[in-house]
Amino acid sequence: MDNLSVNSYDLAIKNVHKISTKGDDETEKQSYSKLSTRKIIYGILVVLALGAFFSLTTQYAKDTVSDDGNFTSVTFLSWICCSSTSCTFPVHAIVIMIFSGQSLPQIYRESMKIYPKKHIIKYFWSRIFVAAVLYNIVVNLNYYPLNFTAPTDVTAIFASVLALVYILSVIFLKEPLILIRALAVCLSITGVVLFAYADGFGSFAAIGIILSAIFSLLTAILRVYTKILIGESSLIQGSMFMTIISITNIFIGWIPVVIFNVSGIETIVWSQVPWNLLMLTDLFGLFYSSLVVIGIGVTYPIFISLGALFGLPINAVVDVIFRGQSFSVIKIISTVLLIIGFLILLIPLEKARKISSKMIYFLTLRQVKV
Repeated sequence: MDNLSVNSYDLAIKNVHKISTKGDDETEKQSYSKLSTRKIIYGILVVLALGAFFSLTTQYAKDTVSDDGNFTSVTFLSWICCSSTSCTFPVHAIVIMIFSGQSLPQIYRESMKIYPKKHIIKYFWSRIFVAAVLYNIVVNLNYYPLNFTAPTDVTAIFASVLALVYILSVIFLKEPLILIRALAVCLSITGVVLFAYADGFGSFAAIGIILSAIFSLLTAILRVYTKILIGESSLIQGSMFMTIISITNIFIGWIPVVIFNVSGIETIVWSQVPWNLLMLTDLFGLFYSSLVVIGIGVTYPIFISLGALFGLPINAVVDVIFRGQSFSVIKIISTVLLIIGFLILLIPLEKARKISSKMIYFLTLRQVKV
């Protein structure tokens, strides 16, 4: 889960400006240059690793719930994966202890500052429990579309999540409505519609596209809801929040597993559960989540945002070579639209305002104050 803003590399931009206004100290500039170069190198490695882990997670999840086997319990797979992300805080805490020298009690105290000291039970049921249920639904909808469509399609549709986050942020977080970001939203929505059109509205594959779109929408809702709950929190506070809702899912996530199996929607035959595939899906998902946490600490946040997007071409290659998938011209165009919309939404706020003012001036010949 991401508690960063839509403009996830504003921090990097601000750091550049701070250094550039400090004077002509050559030693300081050289030191910053080396640090910046190191962060970029780390960032490239993180993007490659995140893309690989994201692709491996979706591909193994596809194999886990494939029609070739008798395992259909997506809720069970989701429960396992939701529970595993409870490791987020421990992993982050270890990274901080290694690189900053802080003690575990110090890290723990910092992570708990965002929670009220009074009425904690009421806060849990009214806030944390809601987030945990929403998170469980989101993870289920991450895997269910794989019953109907290829991992590449699911990954491409997921690129629309930033556009949905922006729409919700304008409505609930009072973010400014900016022309170029509105254009990115339109491009993303067009891409999703074209994907459904390419598969044929009402077709079996189109069901997967619709489920993927719902997954992206609920993911955006979860991110904005998390932002409302924990506000401008630190990364370790966000990690603790993630661990708390994951632990909550350990105790409540089994309920939909029982309901879906009793009702006959899903079936678990324990002797036929593909444990190897299931554990690999869970393991690579955990690697992805952990690397997001570690990557934020060693490189610029923009690289974290690009990681999942880089999983798109990897999934496409795997689907073409190993699954015999083919991609029509319409799907390629829709994917390009989704990627362009995604990248536009990564433009920092001030730059987006300036570009928008220039666009308005070009269209109306009227100067707009930034």
